[in-house]
Amino acid sequence: MRRFDRRNGKGSETIMVGVRVSGLASGMDIDSIVSDLMKAERIPLTKIEKEKTLLEWKRDAYREINKLLFDFQNELFEFTRTQNYRIRSVTSTNEDFVTATVANGAGTGTYTISEITRLAKAATMKNAEGISADKNHKVDVNKGLYFISDSFKNADFEWKQGGLESESIKINHDNRKVVKLNLKEGQTLQNNESDSFSTDISIKVNGKGINVIFKTSEEEGKSWPDTDENVAFVHSDGTIEFKNTLNINDVVEVDYVVNEKKETRTLTKKDDKIQNTIQITGALKEGSINITIGDTTFTDEPIIRDGNEQNGSRMGNFKRGEEVIATINYDTGQITFTDHFLEEQFTDETETLHIDITSKQNYFTFDLATHTSEGKMYENFIVSGTTSLNSVMNKVNNSSLGLMMFYDSFTDQVTLTRTETGKFNDEDKSDIIIEKGFLTDILRFNEFTESTNLSELEESTLYNDGHNAEFTINGLKTERSSNTFTINGVSFTLKNTMEAGSAQPVTISVNNDNEKLFETIKGFVDQYNEIVEKIETKLNEPYYKSYEPLSDLEREELTEKQQEKWEEMARSGLLRRDPFLSSMITQMRSALYRVVNNNELNPQMTSLSAIGIKTTADYQSAKLQIDENKLREAIEKDPESIELLFRGGSTEGDQGIIHQLREIVKNTRDRIQSRAGSANMTEQQYTIGRQISNYEDRIERFEQRLRQLEDRYYRQFSMMEKAIMQSNNQMMQLSQFFM
Repeated sequence: MRRFDRRNGKGSETIMVGVRVSGLASGMDIDSIVSDLMKAERIPLTKIEKEKTLLEWKRDAYREINKLLFDFQNELFEFTRTQNYRIRSVTSTNEDFVTATVANGAGTGTYTISEITRLAKAATMKNAEGISADKNHKVDVNKGLYFISDSFKNADFEWKQGGLESESIKINHDNRKVVKLNLKEGQTLQNNESDSFSTDISIKVNGKGINVIFKTSEEEGKSWPDTDENVAFVHSDGTIEFKNTLNINDVVEVDYVVNEKKETRTLTKKDDKIQNTIQITGALKEGSINITIGDTTFTDEPIIRDGNEQNGSRMGNFKRGEEVIATINYDTGQITFTDHFLEEQFTDETETLHIDITSKQNYFTFDLATHTSEGKMYENFIVSGTTSLNSVMNKVNNSSLGLMMFYDSFTDQVTLTRTETGKFNDEDKSDIIIEKGFLTDILRFNEFTESTNLSELEESTLYNDGHNAEFTINGLKTERSSNTFTINGVSFTLKNTMEAGSAQPVTISVNNDNEKLFETIKGFVDQYNEIVEKIETKLNEPYYKSYEPLSDLEREELTEKQQEKWEEMARSGLLRRDPFLSSMITQMRSALYRVVNNNELNPQMTSLSAIGIKTTADYQSAKLQIDENKLREAIEKDPESIELLFRGGSTEGDQGIIHQLREIVKNTRDRIQSRAGSANMTEQQYTIGRQISNYEDRIERFEQRLRQLEDRYYRQFSMMEKAIMQSNNQMMQLSQFFM
């Protein structure tokens, strides 16, 4: 017996047939004879396979057309949008004072700006003096602040010690008001107990800072502050309660300080080489680091330096009795173990050594707040000793406060500038709130609290308050927080102040842009003609009856180029005179001639032909041609009627040309899909698919019958061979009697 697999579109099956040894007795090529017999028997099957292939090609051709119609339907939708017809242009009589742009759909008309009292301005603040201790050796803005604190004129940083941590929590369900930080065992949150709105924790929700109140056990009954601002109560165990509800996908970012930082590091041994250093955070507090290996804990001891070493890194030792087992660089956070200690720890079986570390880092905090168009913004900044002044300024600039901070090395001064113009706090209060601390003591800014009254300050250039633009438009005196603002779809930009009577009032005129409307309509006609041409080409494509799909045997007789040319001819005309597409062309041609009924439409402009758009002389085609002069005249005369003609009204009776075309295209697409389906439909859900499935069943049954017939042929020839062999044997036996 021999085994072979036969595969078809519905799976595979294994067929076992007898071993066929043929032609031994007769000398005939039985395999060739059977093969020729089967070729004749397969002729009907080949015809069925070709019919199935034609159906598949037709299905694909329909789907290609449906994709074109889908794209065209989307384009038609764009032409139902008001902004494509109400195209406006805008002009200013004096662009030195006012410029303007306009959005499509804005109302036409004129605006007169007769006075610009002042332009909108952003609040700016600069510090009182240089920040460097030595004007010839200024602060290095790229080095950690803890290491260059002596470079500042006032080196009295309020350094605190603790473990700095960060977490980002994504809210996974709505109506949530409480989150819990992932504190390690023995860790608690630190609270600096200051009077400012900050504790040693910074909380942001979706990038916006939150006013934080540290809630001790004595304050459990404390109620929420009487404010609309978002507030969070923070407990020492890491629980955070929000006044406002959090929703799904909100992101809570928390920077916080704990009583001590807990970390785990490992040393490894590979190929007899032992790693001897580990890295933790830098700017560490001396005498606060514990390393635990197994059951033994070692505490750092600072190395006392003499006067010649004061500018070097701060160093410390870990000792076992009098033996030094490791050294630590407090500035960089690198711990280096001695070879002798490591050789003791790494036995033959030990490849990894786990080290638990607790530490405290030097840090400080400062607070900033601003009044903005979105309300009051808070930000609490926690700054480690390794952070540079450049990094601090980047944190401020990237916050939600809307501030830009920069340091000028020439003047040795720092400035704070609002990125948003306008005035948002009370008239006599600053928009930038600076609490006492790093910004006032180190960077030398004046303190501006919520209670600071600007009118009581001495006249100074250190702070320039922001204010709104003030102007008079169409006789109305008004204000805007920005020099660029929008009224009725017109975007104005004030460029310079202008006193009443000192110059001609500036007139902003908003008019129809008739040329752009003409180009829009011309663009629609071009797209329409393009799709119609593609469909009409398919409808008129020649059909070559003598070119059928190639069978596998026929392909073997042709070159690759000949196969491509043959298939191109065989695929031609698959949609020739297709009833669905022919009906669509006829319907579109009728729709284009249709009169639109709308009471608001100019009676002389109720059809496309009335404005210079009509179908070609070929009555079988739905393509359009434009009389450009007539169309321009119609647009100039009544652009509103042009819109009504194309878009129409909201009811079915007064729909415009575009709505009718969309309906025709949609109905055609639905009919094609019911016949040819789509990529996500099964064969049983559309007509051609069911036909293809039927052909596959017929092919399977036919192939099964052919296999049975082939087996019968071989059995018959086998019987013939056996009879010949028996006859030959008898002849041989008879011949022996006569010898």
